[in-house]
Amino acid sequence: MEKSSPLFFHRYELKYHIPLELVESVIAFISPYCEQDPFSKEAPDGYYTINNLYLDTYDYILLRRRLNKEDRRFNLRVRAYGDGTFAPYFLEVKYKQSGKVQKYRHPLKLDQWKKFKTKASQFDYPVFDPEENISSPNYNKFESIICSINAYPHIQTQYRRLAFFSKYDDYARITFDRDLVFRENNDYDFEMQDFKSYDHNMNFDPYKNVIMELKCTTQVPSWFIDLIKVFEFEKSSFSKYAGAMLDMLPNEQADHDKEVLQSIYL
Repeated sequence: MEKSSPLFFHRYELKYHIPLELVESVIAFISPYCEQDPFSKEAPDGYYTINNLYLDTYDYILLRRRLNKEDRRFNLRVRAYGDGTFAPYFLEVKYKQSGKVQKYRHPLKLDQWKKFKTKASQFDYPVFDPEENISSPNYNKFESIICSINAYPHIQTQYRRLAFFSKYDDYARITFDRDLVFRENNDYDFEMQDFKSYDHNMNFDPYKNVIMELKCTTQVPSWFIDLIKVFEFEKSSFSKYAGAMLDMLPNEQADHDKEVLQSIYL
């Protein structure tokens, strides 16, 4: 489950681009094995909103590593749900290596988030005093990486997710993400305005703009394999961060950002 998932896990993620019209057929196929997660159950149409605030360096080193398909690359992000006005806020470091994903996350309560975003925006670390008992290995990892590479927010992405989890496997999930939008954001705030869609044919084949992800730990469920075979799905890839950044960067006017953009594409 998304908001109550472990604070550390490693798993495999398989991504597929599928048309929206096919989602109901896939749901019917997986219904003997899965049920909606609690947050999809609460949403009127099954889709709940996820916001990610991505951090990077001044010269976009994390984006460069993603575009170069370097192994052991990672993303830095803050995740919030709904309209971004309620806790928890999750500080996340997500690594990818040899097809396996490792994610470290640390939740912050509302008062902790307010303090974090105020001090982090000023690069004033450590944010929390020892007596506040906020420290954890996952939090320390997030803060130490920010300090070591001078990362700060660049972009906020948002999408709507329909999610299911296996009733029988230790850990197996299938999610459907749609309506991808982004906004430039250099602050530790989640705003719900001025979004632009990057849900278009430059990023997706025509009509295949739903991202379906199959997620599991060490053992691949047999129904994953059956699903792929029956629908003849072809494995794909898509980075929500990179896709949004490449839509945003051409519109930036600063000379530095133009140079960075040229170096990314050349």
